[in-house]
Amino acid sequence: MNGWAGSVEGYKQQGRDYVVQGNWQAAYQCFEAVIGLAPTVENYFEFGNLLQSQQQWERAENYYRRVLQLCPQCVEAYGNLGNLYVAQERWEQALFCYQQVLAVRPEDAETYYHVGRLFQLQQHWQLAVDYYQQGLRWAHDPILTYYQLGQVLDELGRWEEATDCCRQVLLRMPDSADSYYQLALVLQKQGHQFSALSYCQQAVELSPGEARLHFGYAQMLLRMGKLQAGWREYEWRIGTSELIFELPQPRWDGSPLEGRRLLIHWEQGFGDTLQFVRYLRLIKGGKVLLVCQRSLVSLLKEGLIGVENCEVFSQDQELMGLNFEVWLPLLSLPHLFGTDLGNIPNEVPYLSVESNWIDYWQSRCSLREMRKIGIAWAGSPTHTNDRMRSCSLSYFAVLKQVPQVVLCSLQKGSVAGEVRKVGFEVLDFSEEIRDFRDTAALVCGLDLVICVDTAVAHLAGALGKPVWVLLPYFADWRWLMGREDSPWYPTIRLFRQQKVGDWAGVLEQVRAALLEGDS
Repeated sequence: MNGWAGSVEGYKQQGRDYVVQGNWQAAYQCFEAVIGLAPTVENYFEFGNLLQSQQQWERAENYYRRVLQLCPQCVEAYGNLGNLYVAQERWEQALFCYQQVLAVRPEDAETYYHVGRLFQLQQHWQLAVDYYQQGLRWAHDPILTYYQLGQVLDELGRWEEATDCCRQVLLRMPDSADSYYQLALVLQKQGHQFSALSYCQQAVELSPGEARLHFGYAQMLLRMGKLQAGWREYEWRIGTSELIFELPQPRWDGSPLEGRRLLIHWEQGFGDTLQFVRYLRLIKGGKVLLVCQRSLVSLLKEGLIGVENCEVFSQDQELMGLNFEVWLPLLSLPHLFGTDLGNIPNEVPYLSVESNWIDYWQSRCSLREMRKIGIAWAGSPTHTNDRMRSCSLSYFAVLKQVPQVVLCSLQKGSVAGEVRKVGFEVLDFSEEIRDFRDTAALVCGLDLVICVDTAVAHLAGALGKPVWVLLPYFADWRWLMGREDSPWYPTIRLFRQQKVGDWAGVLEQVRAALLEGDS
């Protein structure tokens, strides 16, 4: 500290200079000296802010609490403490702090925003809406509030209101690519596909290097059936969180392999792997090394039909230990093979299961003269649209009204236990199903599979089994728009919600179809 002025203001100014330089440890020393000379509310608060900005949560909390000991009504300290607790997901403590601010400043728009954000992060959507709307009453600069309110209303399926919020943001930020993009997202969910596509194009033009925008644009094109243009844009996913790994070997460009070894790497979910391994049949002239998720290995090692010279490895395999010259992410294959609606490689089955596994599961589920229907009602909870695409098992109760039907659960994961809580019988083998080979063998012995948009649908479709897929109002791009069939799977039939969240209506359609004897 040689050369520093020995006064409070001298140390404080030196500390601020170090902050500008990014020399945090020296800045801390300066402010500790300030506190030693003048332990005031102002100095505790400034040091707390500095520590919080560097995520020094415990030390920042300590200094804010010292502020509140000296000045119990200091709403600024309560507000910053609330933000600190949110960053640590200490929700109840954060809410308490924000409530102290609102008790003193009931028209504080910024605090209403923070409480809305707190509830949004916990997925308490309606509470978030309530606080955001309160904040809008007093906000002088409401852009962030409109933006987040639009996001929450989108989650609730209140898309017209979300559209209004997006337009309010766009009105205030007319050159913002993200504003155009968010508006495009909510418009497409209302069926305004061409308007959505136009706004998304404007977003891409404003920020042409932003991979996230191209990825969203790709999904809009694919949903509209513009596959070739969609696949080109879909390559931008490699710059997003959807695909975050890269390998030192060059990516395959589709040129003849001429004996080279090609590594194909899985990406995204189980359903994506099951849907797109069909393309391995089209790869000729070299060796294919497929790296896939652990629970798919046994199925794909034995069950890929028509695939030449292929080895299957688990995701646990150390890639540097594999010998290959070129590689490609699995979902780049449709683009490489120029896929459009007219040339999708949709011959099924393209997966099979050894007969001994099928025989075993048929013996476990042998009910003569009964129509055996496999069901799955939920996908992975980490999927971005899982709240809309999954439903409760209780909706399937209406299927028990159909004579000679027995329901068999194909569900895995934490929700599989719902079978023990509903008031109707469902055969449950969830504890015996170890991986997708077991599920596939069980499916082979069933008459029909009825499920939401999850990996089970792709598995049954790949096996060539009849599948009825239950879709939310706004479905994933791969199911296109308005169709009851799928160009990807000849044996799939689609049942779509006619209004947001109406699973009861979808299952009633299914019940009626079963009574009519459809398959």
